Order: sequence, then C-alpha cells, then structure tokens
Amino acid sequence: MKRRAFTLIELLVVIAIIAILAAILFPVFAKAREKARASSCMSNMKQMGLAVMQYVNDYDENYPLGRVRAGGVANTGNWAQIIQPYIKSTQVFSCPSNSAGRNLILPDSDPNGPKISGCYLGNHRIMQLMPGTPQDMASVKTPANKIMILEGTSTGWPTGLHADWQAASDTRIRDTTFSGHMQMANYAFCDGHVKALKPTMLMSSTNMIGYFNDCGASPGAVEQINTDVISPGALVNLQALEVKYQ
Repeated sequence: MKRRAFTLIELLVVIAIIAILAAILFPVFAKAREKARASSCMSNMKQMGLAVMQYVNDYDENYPLGRVRAGGVANTGNWAQIIQPYIKSTQVFSCPSNSAGRNLILPDSDPNGPKISGCYLGNHRIMQLMPGTPQDMASVKTPANKIMILEGTSTGWPTGLHADWQAASDTRIRDTTFSGHMQMANYAFCDGHVKALKPTMLMSSTNMIGYFNDCGASPGAVEQINTDVISPGALVNLQALEVKYQ
C-alpha cells in the first residue's frame, strides 16, 4: 500500500507562491489601513471646521484667537481649547496616523482646560495672536480657498499655530507640518470644508495659506490671509515635506 505525500519541491513551490502573494498583498493592506486612518482624520477636521463655524456664529462672525494669553500671561488657552466645548470631545484632535502629534500637548494650553494633542495647527493669519483683534469672517475674500487648520506635530513652533518664515533656509514648516497620509494631508478651509491635498498644491497656482515674509511688503492683518502671491520659501519647504514622508 502506497502512502501519498507532498514532495519537497511541491512544498517549496507552495511556500514561494504564498510569499509572492504576501509581498503583493501586504502593501495593498497597508494602503487600505492608511486610507481608513486618513478618512478618520478627515472626519476629525470636518468636526473642527463645523465647531469653528458654530463659534463664528456665536461671536459676531469672528474666528477664534490662536492663543489667548490673557493679560499677556502665557498658557491661558489656545484655539483648540476655545472650540472644544462645541465638539465635547478631545479625541477629535488626535490623528490616528500622527503618532508624533498624539504624544504632545498643544502649546499655550490652559492647564485648567482639556488636554488636547498636537496633531493639528491653526493658521495664525486666521486665528490671530493675542493681544490682537480677532479676524472676522467677512474680511476673508475667498474662504473656500484659504486654509484655516492644518495637520502638524506642534514641535518647534511653540504656539500650536502654523509657522511663518522668511527664506527657504528656515525649515519650520517642513519640521512641524504633517503629510503622512501617503504624502498627503487633510486641510480645513475657512468656510468649514475639508480637502485632502499634497502639500505643494498649497502653493501651486495660488497661495492657500496667506502672507509669508518673502511675499513682499508687510501687510496689515486683513491682507495677511488674502495674499495670493506664491511664497518661494514656502514652496521649497512644502516640497521637502513631501520628500520627508515618502
């Protein structure tokens, strides 16, 4: 009576096929997982955008301040703590793909307020610094084309707001902004809508962020957000940001 069994060659062929399939499918699964995380992040930002719109409606169409610093005192509140009561959650401020931001607390936080992670940065051209006058909604000429909240890590830019710089040699944007969703990031615009973009698209045809020091003569607060001139320094750093997350 003969016993049937696999030969060594047959086993090796099966193992090789499994290895090939795994090599093909694992990246596909990884991309699927990242797409799910990116969708969760987009949902977070949509809730933040809606919370800002609710705040704007309650406060005479003024956007929240980026940092409060009441009476010149630091650590008395930031934009995320201001809008948090409209969301009633702190998990919304945590991006599942951004481990660096999740392990940090957003700067200028009021210690008596909710602890919010550093996954998202406010655009200080919209969310003005105190002492200062809050930016009002009517002064933003193209709210659907100007970014209000970006993904970041809040490291190196101590206010929890999107950085500014004068030259390409200043790498704060590259070091503090996140684009880990397969080299893309989610952005909340001044009208509340959210869109996933590659960082370089923020400076491709028009300036979606606003005034930088290399855009020309220093403007007033209203002109800062309405500046459409491309910032060469910003473009260089946004290109470096894409390379960073390859």
